[in-house]
Amino acid sequence: MTPLISVLTPTWNRASYLQKVWEGLSAQGFRDFEWIVANDGSQDDTVTIVRELAQKSDFPATLISASQRVGKSR
Repeated sequence: MTPLISVLTPTWNRASYLQKVWEGLSAQGFRDFEWIVANDGSQDDTVTIVRELAQKSDFPATLISASQRVGKSR
């Protein structure tokens, strides 16, 4: 079944915030959503943290990761 809502979290070197975002999503009563994290070439632990959170998540969590900084979409 495809989730009704996609929650997109763009990130760049903000690994320290991702746990709180995941906790907020985990606390939701509405469960028909997926979490997509768009990593913009972070040099911190973003990839590791998102992978760990995705493994223990009871909702779909996907990491899209750029190998270098792209910046804001235009």
